[in-house]
Amino acid sequence: MELWTVQNEIVWDVLAKDGVWRADEAYVEFPAHEDSATWHAHCAYCWLAERMAERVGPPPENVRFPVWAWYKQQGRQDGKPDMRTRHGMPGERVVRLKLEVADERVLLTDFDDWFFPLNYSYASRTESDDQVFTAWCESLGIGYFELQNWDLDTPELREARRRIEESWECVFDIWSPRDGNWDFPWELRSIQATFWELRRDDVLSVEHFTVR
Repeated sequence: MELWTVQNEIVWDVLAKDGVWRADEAYVEFPAHEDSATWHAHCAYCWLAERMAERVGPPPENVRFPVWAWYKQQGRQDGKPDMRTRHGMPGERVVRLKLEVADERVLLTDFDDWFFPLNYSYASRTESDDQVFTAWCESLGIGYFELQNWDLDTPELREARRRIEESWECVFDIWSPRDGNWDFPWELRSIQATFWELRRDDVLSVEHFTVR
């Protein structure tokens, strides 16, 4: 499938020299910190890596997190990033790569739905689904604070968290019709792609930019 990604120019240098580039965990944007927001994001990345292993196979040795790219951008039929928007820090040298990656290596996810795992929240599919889950939590005395406080552990909280994490499977369901009153239509949705490694042979074209 055709994908697009914007990476630091160093990635292209490594690809040209070694023929392959893999994500370095030391540079993951959301490490496991005590802060709740970064902790939830860390959980989301770990969860996605587990789903990657199940759906496209295990990662290469010493690789924990995947490479990210775009399959489709909002308002477009492809994933080509608009370089007029910021893709890095001012002055940073980056490359926009057009890729052709074998389907079986790639896991596609809905960009907007991805915010449910990132925020450790229930991924409701409809307004009524959201109301039912909220009412169920309230009937057990479970609120946002309890769900987000990992020092609390009860059978009710474990079940609520199980349902929350189970609901995240919707991020992979990118083709099914959506509730137009609750979700974006296809033309306004963005679809991201993850795969374990970027290979020189995957690259169809490379463009160099300096972030403004």
